[in-house]
Amino acid sequence: EAVNSRTPVPPVTGEVRVRKTDAETGDPLAGADFELWRETNDVPGLQTDGADPDTHVSDCTTPANGVCSATTIPGTYYWRETDAPDGYDLPDPNVFGPLTLTEDNAEDGVQAEAVNSRTPVPPVTGEVRVHKTDADTGAPLAGADFELWRETNNTPGLQTIGINPDTHVSDCTTPANGVCSDTTTPGTYYWRETAAPDGYELPDPNVFGPLTLTEDNAEDGVQIEAANTKEPVPPVTGSLTLDKTDAKNGEPLPGAVFELWRESNDVPGLQTGGANPDTLADAGCSTDEDGQCTFDDLPLGEYYLREIAVPEGYVLPANPVSGPFEVTQENSEEGVTVELANDRGEPCKGKDCKDDTHKAARG
Repeated sequence: EAVNSRTPVPPVTGEVRVRKTDAETGDPLAGADFELWRETNDVPGLQTDGADPDTHVSDCTTPANGVCSATTIPGTYYWRETDAPDGYDLPDPNVFGPLTLTEDNAEDGVQAEAVNSRTPVPPVTGEVRVHKTDADTGAPLAGADFELWRETNNTPGLQTIGINPDTHVSDCTTPANGVCSDTTTPGTYYWRETAAPDGYELPDPNVFGPLTLTEDNAEDGVQIEAANTKEPVPPVTGSLTLDKTDAKNGEPLPGAVFELWRESNDVPGLQTGGANPDTLADAGCSTDEDGQCTFDDLPLGEYYLREIAVPEGYVLPANPVSGPFEVTQENSEEGVTVELANDRGEPCKGKDCKDDTHKAARG
């Protein structure tokens, strides 16, 4: 007796495919990494981990035609993208399916479409800087306030006001290194200094630029130098106040007239004439009702008072010059006070006037 066995019928198989394309152009994309998973745990959707995941079938990287495929038996499948092509974002969600392969569609197979969007290319940016320094020493200066403006109105130079000004970008105060910077996109920029560091003058003009940032120089950035000059320090000055009184009763004496001379020729005493006299600082001050004359804003130095006229009924001192009186840095704030007195009497007349009774002023 002869026994025959059936010829084994090969299982039905078909292709399960995924096609990777550019979301905008539809062009196929190479370089996308995929995993193929088979639904085996009867839980809807794809589970790749946990106590009872679905079954990992194979891995594939899309070639030039953008298609990954696997020949397999009927069932339900998922393609899971694990890595996007260079320059593209990984889709979210990154699972494509389910795809159901049956005996009926096995000949043609089943295919999922998977599109990827390009990763946004960040705009080119670079630093726009201003370096604040001391005009004399070159040392960096902290504490300068700046505004950064972008040229946007197509009018040469910076316009900060009006109906169509340029665009204000940011504000900055220079730190210890004297540099303000802003990272921004290519364009034309101006730095505008709005407040100088303490002790310095605001420059005139106070706008620095234009600075043109381009894609070519963005890596290094662009910088402009802005130097400030120190505010002039006003010279120290002082004052000299004369108190003129009646020598007998001490009452204030108005109407006495004095010149003020500054020692300037390095010769002791006061010289009012000749080739090299001292300097006349004030040609005449008449004492007021309180008997006072005040000379203000005097540079530091030595001074002399020279009495040139007296009130009626009084006589000039035998020596009308008093001093020197020194105005110094130490006494500049309070000033120097000089007390002088005049005697009553009429001027001496005639040949017999040998012993002039004019008494020297006290002070």
